[in-house]
Amino acid sequence: MKDEQIHRSPKIVEYWETQQLPRMHKTSQEFRNALVCLYTPESLNTLFQEPFLSPEEIERKQFLRIRQLVKLAYNNIPLYRNKYQEVGFEPGDLKSWEDCHCLPVVTKDELIEAFPDLCVNPNFEISDLFPTRSSDSTCKT
Repeated sequence: MKDEQIHRSPKIVEYWETQQLPRMHKTSQEFRNALVCLYTPESLNTLFQEPFLSPEEIERKQFLRIRQLVKLAYNNIPLYRNKYQEVGFEPGDLKSWEDCHCLPVVTKDELIEAFPDLCVNPNFEISDLFPTRSSDSTCKT
């Protein structure tokens, strides 16, 4: 956002003051804090001021987010780091959408086999996480 002061319309202030975070099933405090950071009055204000972005801006923001996720996976998830290193890929190598083709595919079986030690961010407590069920034919968790 530009250097201008954020305008807080009464509609946004009213919206924000009436919101409560959803009750979550045994979720870590770190995750709750992340949710609070995502939905600040400033982020809502930006959304209301510019609800429509150009396709180029959407693509730019999507690519920046992909880069963040790849870096997060590389730095915190051993399974991903090992797969990336096997093909000689480092997060800094991701400079364009075309570079995404260099990323190795992680299969469901690899994730199942790696759980929990190699595929869960060590910053999270396993007891704070909850299992999911698959609806596909394998019925693997």
